Amino acid sequence: MELSVLLAKFWGIYFLLFSAIILGNRSFLKKMLSHAEDEQFLILTGFISFFIGLLHVIVHSIFVLDWRLMITLIGYLALIKGLMMINNPSKIIEVIQKVKLISRYYLSGILMILGLLFLFFI
Repeated sequence: MELSVLLAKFWGIYFLLFSAIILGNRSFLKKMLSHAEDEQFLILTGFISFFIGLLHVIVHSIFVLDWRLMITLIGYLALIKGLMMINNPSKIIEVIQKVKLISRYYLSGILMILGLLFLFFI
């Protein structure tokens, strides 16, 4: 249970900081997405995401219907995202083109809600 709380706090702080950066710096999201259109960059960050996801899945695979399932799903999503970025970076670039159309306020709002859920309701 302590590991679940630690991971919830980690992801909560990560999501809140990332949403604050997106809101505070207008050009950050554009720069980040423009770097993500480079296939070599995607493959490198794919390996990092795969490693984080694999480590997360190994230490926290709890499938119960409570808040710990959300923490487990984040690990599996990171693992799957890393595999997709390594295997098919051109498809990820197509998705990034669509994400560019989403307002930074929507993205930061979603991340902020996730961060608050993990920090204050768990």
